[in-house]
Amino acid sequence: MLLPVGGYKGYGLSMVVEILCSLLTGMPYGPYIPKMFEAPMNQKRYLGHFVIAMRIDCFQEKAVFMERMSKMMKELRNEPRLDKDIPIQVAGDPEKKSYEERSKNGIPLKSVEYEAFKKLSEKYGIRFE
Repeated sequence: MLLPVGGYKGYGLSMVVEILCSLLTGMPYGPYIPKMFEAPMNQKRYLGHFVIAMRIDCFQEKAVFMERMSKMMKELRNEPRLDKDIPIQVAGDPEKKSYEERSKNGIPLKSVEYEAFKKLSEKYGIRFE
């Protein structure tokens, strides 16, 4: 069962998620979903998913929305930190950092993976460094 987060507003948001992901999709809700780590791992969980897509331009100009979104993300990242060594992140930040790091330094491989790619490159005559 989803527990309330942040009082009555969090409770309401949790209920919306439960309704859309469970009741609307015909999947079990709350206490009727098998426990993730208590039930056997081969037992189906029957977890429902709900996806929504919206056309931003039906509400406002996309450029205005993107500008406001950027401003909000910047403000969130600049909130006071609980730990000065851990930056506040928003969705996509870790992936962006990883992309930038790997674009600069390459993708790290374990030696067994490296050897497997090396063998494949030799087999198919593909340059591999």
